Amino acid sequence: MKVLEEGTSLKNWTVKVQCKGNFAVGGCNALLEANMNDIRRDYYNRNDEEFFVICPICKQQITIPHNKIPAVIRDHIRDRRPIEKEHEM
Repeated sequence: MKVLEEGTSLKNWTVKVQCKGNFAVGGCNALLEANMNDIRRDYYNRNDEEFFVICPICKQQITIPHNKIPAVIRDHIRDRRPIEKEHEM
């Protein structure tokens, strides 16, 4: 079989975010690279899902927009399925 285009790799996927803090609290402006295991999930207003990381320097919460995280990665973050089992599904 010929691979025409590779999909999103769960093992090597990362996202770059800048620490600007959240809401009224500013961040330290550090540029960070987060992988799937660094990203946390929470809800606000009961129904609105939010993905975020915590800056290791200033400890501020940094929201990551949904469009910066591929759907397959969001699903794994939600379920916290081990990456090694990705091909068994």
